[in-house]
Amino acid sequence: MRERREYITSFAPPPSPIPTAKGHRSAAADDGSLTEFFSSNLHIPYLRLPNHHHAAAAAAAPTTSYRPKLPAQIDFRLLVSGVGNSIDRLIRSAKEFGVVRIVGHGIAREEIAASKAVVEVFFRRLDDRKMRWRRSFVERVGNREEFVWFRSDKAMVLWAREVMGPDRYRDFSYRTEGVVSKLDAIAEELAELFTRNAVKRFGKVIEEQESIISLYRYNDMSPSLLVSSEDIQESYDHALGLHLAMERGEFYVHTDKGPLSFSTDPDTIIVTVGDQLAEWSSRDFKSVTGELIFDPNLHEMEASYSLELKCSPLSLNAGYRKKDNKKLSISDQNCLLHVRSDHRDTWWLQLCTARVNVFEYII
Repeated sequence: MRERREYITSFAPPPSPIPTAKGHRSAAADDGSLTEFFSSNLHIPYLRLPNHHHAAAAAAAPTTSYRPKLPAQIDFRLLVSGVGNSIDRLIRSAKEFGVVRIVGHGIAREEIAASKAVVEVFFRRLDDRKMRWRRSFVERVGNREEFVWFRSDKAMVLWAREVMGPDRYRDFSYRTEGVVSKLDAIAEELAELFTRNAVKRFGKVIEEQESIISLYRYNDMSPSLLVSSEDIQESYDHALGLHLAMERGEFYVHTDKGPLSFSTDPDTIIVTVGDQLAEWSSRDFKSVTGELIFDPNLHEMEASYSLELKCSPLSLNAGYRKKDNKKLSISDQNCLLHVRSDHRDTWWLQLCTARVNVFEYII
């Protein structure tokens, strides 16, 4: 105890607050003397709480940001090779969201940029001849203009060639078809994966339909001009929709739980489940509609472009057996009776003499 007292009393005594001890305000010591004393002699100790206290406090603290769950983002090369759990993630995302994001799709940015250039030329030619040409095959819905390209429609082809001129149209067709053919191949591969791995199949067979190519130009990006699900109901008429943004943007999905959005760019293909595929899976997969939105501040107020392929791959019907009810004719029954006449079991005779429905029979 002596040592502790000696240690404490080794500090210099503080100055007297009132040196004259007469109680007058004017007799008080200078505040600067007290401040200097306390600054040089008071040392606040450093306290550290145990680690388990910090962990408990962090767990109890409310989260400052919420990150919603998003559709799966899967490398297409992993899907094709079946590496890891890529196929399981594809199926789960189709069930939960009706959407999957495909990266590593193999369409080069340079190829997409070249396609964007010819699409831009097409819409600019329409602007030059606005009064005469716009009404035929281009429609403005919400915040976008859409050119629906039916490749089998000869009238549409002649119209587009006249709008652009033969040389420009030839380049337009070549560049656009190059991208669309690769989207078609991706859709076929996805259809085969769904056919081989979906738990529920053939609730309704896929009907053959021509693929539709939609080219979009976005000018006014006001959120109030978002396209409603009713306006893009056409996407439901196909099994798959493949959306390719030609620059960075946001993809909005209309779901039964409300809107969902996430960023996308030319390196990503957004695949949406259409109504045909949902019915094919007995509604195990969700059918949704979606649209792209572009921020004009990111693109110097210039128009933005995207491409969508709507398709119904018939490979989804692979392995399907049509359940035809075949009714045995009287002659067929007599034939069976003749072949099996030596068979005396009562149940067999009753079966052969009755008019029954069968799917397959072997004599």
